[in-house]
Amino acid sequence: MVKKIFFTLLILSVTLLSANGQKLKFGLKGGLNLAILGEDATGLEHRIGIHGGGFASVPVVAGFLLQPEIVYSQQGAQADFGDDELKYDYLNIPVMVKFMLNNHFNLQAGPQLGILLSAQQEVNRQDVDIKDTLKSSDFGVGFGLGYETADNVAIDVRYNLGISDTADDGDDNFSAPNRVIQVSLGIAF
Repeated sequence: MVKKIFFTLLILSVTLLSANGQKLKFGLKGGLNLAILGEDATGLEHRIGIHGGGFASVPVVAGFLLQPEIVYSQQGAQADFGDDELKYDYLNIPVMVKFMLNNHFNLQAGPQLGILLSAQQEVNRQDVDIKDTLKSSDFGVGFGLGYETADNVAIDVRYNLGISDTADDGDDNFSAPNRVIQVSLGIAF
């Protein structure tokens, strides 16, 4: 169901990109992540990472914009019992719908597809590749609040709620979806 909604929004955004080319804005964004694995994953704390990528901003109707993005994102978690870390790197493709509250503030929400690029577990300062133990894709939903200046600079705070399990172990009794808080600075051209 989530895959169908995501791909429908992606096709809609491509259609709108070609239909509204004269109003289209492109931009770059980047910032900090505060990531953890949720639900059944215990003994973990937030991992601090970065994210960065590009976006397109497409006006749909008055007060609404569609913003597809392609963003590299460091996710995972840190063990609360030492320096051990779960380091997950994703290429995330969110398709956000932005509702402009006024000329500066907006609310945003939309689906996100994540493609796992790499996964390592750091144990005693040694990195071990664990990509084969994780699912190659991740589905989630993002919610956020943004502020845009008249100079096309934007500050966003977004919560990405993973709705699929990251582990590929087949255990239906254990769930470790991604949970990521992002603070971004972006500029549109």
